Amino acid sequence: MPARTPSLIGRERELAHFRELLAAVGPAGQAVVVEGEAGIGKSTLVDVVVALAAEQGFRELRCTGVASETTSGFAGLHELFHPVLDRLAALPPRQRQALEVALGQDDGPAPSRLMTGLAALGLLEEYAAEQPTVVVVEDAQWLDASSAQTVAFVARRLSQARVLLIVTMRAASELFGSLPELPLGPLSEEEAERLLPELDGPARKRVLAAAVGNPLALTELPRALSSAARTGDQWLPMTRRLEQAFLDGAAGLPERSRRMLLLIAAAPESSLRQLMAAAAGAGLTLDDFAPIERAGLATVPGDRVVLRHPLVRSAVYGAASFAERT
Repeated sequence: MPARTPSLIGRERELAHFRELLAAVGPAGQAVVVEGEAGIGKSTLVDVVVALAAEQGFRELRCTGVASETTSGFAGLHELFHPVLDRLAALPPRQRQALEVALGQDDGPAPSRLMTGLAALGLLEEYAAEQPTVVVVEDAQWLDASSAQTVAFVARRLSQARVLLIVTMRAASELFGSLPELPLGPLSEEEAERLLPELDGPARKRVLAAAVGNPLALTELPRALSSAARTGDQWLPMTRRLEQAFLDGAAGLPERSRRMLLLIAAAPESSLRQLMAAAAGAGLTLDDFAPIERAGLATVPGDRVVLRHPLVRSAVYGAASFAERT
């Protein structure tokens, strides 16, 4: 008896779209970029799609971008193709050599992007000729540049591959800009209510307000809430998963910008003028805000500084030491 496909709350439209994409995979493949903020449910959606595909006879290849490997050449591509390296012999000699060198299987001069891309495409076509394949590239914003360029090259040339290629990432990227996008937004209030486990009235309202429809927050916050937090402590407790999700991009900030971010978290309702006055007192300037804005952690609409998500505030505060807070 086939395994039952897991269900999702609030993603019926997206699942219907993926069913159409799976049905359209034939002589030619399909590619799509699933874009949305941390914790919005990209991985959960993709796992359901992979389960649906498996029921239809697809098999899977997958890789995940890792922040610490962004400078490692072809790290993502090696993870993606590691299960099929035994098929390299099926490629034309020049393509085989290019991919073997790129993946560390052989020594030689660095292969050209074109030859590496053609080899990756050829290997995927060879594999999918036997059985349709779902290729999942998760957290593409953290892929090393060489792997990202190769994946983008392949994604635009699937006319001979029985492949559904799914790329997930936090924000739109110029590299993948030519591919169809499927943005994932927050759940509606009614959907959030359905996802949230049982909580008493005040705590339930607080979690719903803080999560703003983010599925990860809706599932993690109730586990972290203590009795004190349920009754009004201004700082919501954060689980490790929540901190990692909502502090994405903060680790690479300069030290002065991290101090500025903590200042913003401490006074989220301040105007830009008030914030910069406080920043000046701490020896900080507007230049220290620029890396925060580039990292997508905060923006300045009008005269106010707005954090990317309300939970960034609690994540920043929770990750700071006592000395930093004081």
